[in-house]
Amino acid sequence: LAGPVLAALVGVVAAVGLALQNSTSPQQTELPAASLVHSSPPLLDQHVEVPVPPPLPRPLDLAGVARPRPEDWTVRQRAVVDAIHWSWQGYRKYAWGSDELQPLTMDGHDWLGVGLTICDSLDLLWLIHADDELRHARDWVDERLEVRQDNVVNFFETTIRVLGGLLSAYALTQDTVYLTKATELGLAMQPAFLSKSGVPFSDVNLKTQEAFNPSGSSSLAEATSVQLEYKFLSHVTDNPDLRRLSETSMRAVLEAGKVMGGELADTGLFPMFISPSTGKFSSGERVSLGARGDSYYEYLLKQWLITGCTEPEYLVEYQRAVDGIRKHLVRTAGGYTYLGEVLDNGKRFSPKMDHLACFLAGTLALGHAFGADATGESTHLALAEELADSCIHGYTMTSTGLAPEIWWFSDAQGPYIKPNDAFSLLRPETIESLFYLWRVTKQDKYRDAGWQIFQAFDRHARVETGGYAAVENVTFNPATEQVSHRNKMESFWLGETLKYFFLLFDDQDTLPLSHFVFNTEAPPTAYVGVVAHHPQHTASCPHGEHTTAKPNSSNAKEQHSNMCTIIITTVAPMVCGPWSMAPIPVPAWHIAAHSAIPTPTQMRSAGGERRGGGRFTITILRAIDFRFRSVSNGLTLTL
Repeated sequence: LAGPVLAALVGVVAAVGLALQNSTSPQQTELPAASLVHSSPPLLDQHVEVPVPPPLPRPLDLAGVARPRPEDWTVRQRAVVDAIHWSWQGYRKYAWGSDELQPLTMDGHDWLGVGLTICDSLDLLWLIHADDELRHARDWVDERLEVRQDNVVNFFETTIRVLGGLLSAYALTQDTVYLTKATELGLAMQPAFLSKSGVPFSDVNLKTQEAFNPSGSSSLAEATSVQLEYKFLSHVTDNPDLRRLSETSMRAVLEAGKVMGGELADTGLFPMFISPSTGKFSSGERVSLGARGDSYYEYLLKQWLITGCTEPEYLVEYQRAVDGIRKHLVRTAGGYTYLGEVLDNGKRFSPKMDHLACFLAGTLALGHAFGADATGESTHLALAEELADSCIHGYTMTSTGLAPEIWWFSDAQGPYIKPNDAFSLLRPETIESLFYLWRVTKQDKYRDAGWQIFQAFDRHARVETGGYAAVENVTFNPATEQVSHRNKMESFWLGETLKYFFLLFDDQDTLPLSHFVFNTEAPPTAYVGVVAHHPQHTASCPHGEHTTAKPNSSNAKEQHSNMCTIIITTVAPMVCGPWSMAPIPVPAWHIAAHSAIPTPTQMRSAGGERRGGGRFTITILRAIDFRFRSVSNGLTLTL
């Protein structure tokens, strides 16, 4: 490796030297500063019409991206694929273009009016080789998805389902149709970031670009679960403003937490609502890992992962939050560990656990795999396994094998179900956690539990005319009673639940966790290290009088004075947990010459790529200590 790398680097410095010979101005060219968590970018004017530029995608180095061949599918995967086709055929036949299928009335229903089920399912169709269906969906996105319609959408839901779905489809297929729509949609919703406090608004009109909060506050999840998608969009479109806005919004929420008083101060746990106007949390609100709070804690970990584990702030906040969860929310009843809620600023505890909170088992397992458990004793993984056992029990405790929307716990009887909470929306969180725990531990019990749950869904939720429907009461007696359905097939049934089933039963390590980061709606929206920030080291080359050969002349020499600076972005082989992150991201050496911009020919000869502003990049796999000297200008650089 050292030979070709050395040759490439020598060529790069030679290119810089050649460019310096043609430079006549000693004026220094400023390099753009890296966008850090602690930067303070100015906010844009909220009501300025944002033009939609054509997408300028950066190449995505997703080595090893492959979908399992149908002949390699396991028996259980084949059963899941059958359920996927049955769900999709029902949607396509009765609800095409609508947000959701209403399977009982065999028609569609619009919530946001942006084809949620289509956008939520693009990567799943790709995964199962449903190429004809994917082409049909792609044509709808290209020709029918109107992202500048006069329509108010929820910023959070549209980001995780539609923007995330489009970005994952682009990442997997490299089809710029998806990127074009993602760019248009992302910019149309961008004003949601532009509150006075930096806390995002909850709603935005796609046409007028007016952002607001109908209820006055945004939920914690709404304010902090859009950053993954916008950072990835920032990367692939080379638009740093989007990343700065994402960082500003997270910083606003974290700052609000620092000044929060009460029993939960400095615990890493935040109340359910925060005001974009004041930038403060609502007092007296509950703290929950269920609805409206859940994905904040998930995205702390995942925002650290997409930096390639190079920015510690998110890791520190994640670890602090897990400590707070263990201290204030985790309880045991009837032999089962569960996640309750706290009320009145931490003064009261409620033994209520949403099915949504089952996501935490998977997040803890993922964090453990990447070394996020600061205890060094697998404490996070142990808690993940205990919570997963409780979530599995939520299914096995009922007569149908389906879990309710909410469990309650008591010391006397353990988990129990209240009648109003006995419905099932076919949620994905338990299956999501089984998928992560299987990938991390390789224990078959997680696959076996998933198979039992899948069979229960297939038995009680499948509708004869096409699709699957939410179940009204999971405690009915199948031997003596008929199942009662709700007229709704949520887009997350295809986008999350069935996708996690397919990946849980996969033997090919499809979409490996060492590479991909799934957003909270389950599309693999980003990948590990995509927005990594690396420390920079600067070496100044000798300045003063240089005697160099003038290009395109014979034996001519010219005396001139100049200065140059070389910025080296160093990347050690990145290992977080048991996985080596190479080749994603590959290390990059950013070499900049003041007043000297290498020509495209010089850059190609050096193996590099133009990045603008006097900067260009070559890519190598690994740097080891070595020393080289460029014969063209006498520059010596030690690495």
